[in-house]
Amino acid sequence: MSTGLRLAFALACAAIFPQAHCNALNPAWPDKFVLGTNSAADVFTGLWERLVYAEAFKRMGVQLEMVVAPLKRIEMMLERGEIDGETMRGPAYGALHPELILVDLPLMPVLYGFYALNPVAGLARVEDLRSANFRGAYRRGVIYCQNALSPLMPTRRLDAVTTVKQGIGMLQAGHADFFCDVNMGILNHEYSAAGRSVPKLQKLFDISAPVSNGGYLHAKHAVFGMALAVTLKQMEKEGLFEKYRLETMARLSPRND
Repeated sequence: MSTGLRLAFALACAAIFPQAHCNALNPAWPDKFVLGTNSAADVFTGLWERLVYAEAFKRMGVQLEMVVAPLKRIEMMLERGEIDGETMRGPAYGALHPELILVDLPLMPVLYGFYALNPVAGLARVEDLRSANFRGAYRRGVIYCQNALSPLMPTRRLDAVTTVKQGIGMLQAGHADFFCDVNMGILNHEYSAAGRSVPKLQKLFDISAPVSNGGYLHAKHAVFGMALAVTLKQMEKEGLFEKYRLETMARLSPRND
């Protein structure tokens, strides 16, 4: 381990454990680390998070591999220990999985909201679902939407889909009046080839305040997670998060309409 990484680990450990405990630890970095994400490399979040994590793992001297799959499958893979962590999930996910290690640095603030192809009469706030027979859809694995909608709608009027494109298909077919997702999921869709082949969604309203997403690691990586957080914080201090955001915007072209 390099001197810089030793210092990063010492700072991270001292913030949580007694010094004697930290002195007794001799962390062995894994040779390879597998992170799961639902964002491909050719969409906004996917490219941005790859730039961020690639630099972080380069500084830590660890080979990084990214696995792309739907959110629910990534969740199950992490539960089974088939991957080492996830790139970005919200606090609702952490509450559902207290056994996981949160990388203690918010990466990207997000908003959850309702979207549709056109304005929906009578639907101006989430509470309106209590008194009307709306049909809704949300992207499977977006736990905030699932938790917000499940108490307000019977399952026969609420569907989970795998992709934003499928959600738009539900709207087009009249099988849903609105689609619930996180704003970064919508942005990823608009920066993708799939987003150029279907109508553009309109936001109806937000159902959350800004929420900070962060990485979650398997419980066996508690020590590594502390040092990763310190590395990411240093990168943020250097302005790299914003630099990579601008680079991502320059490299990807959103739809023009």
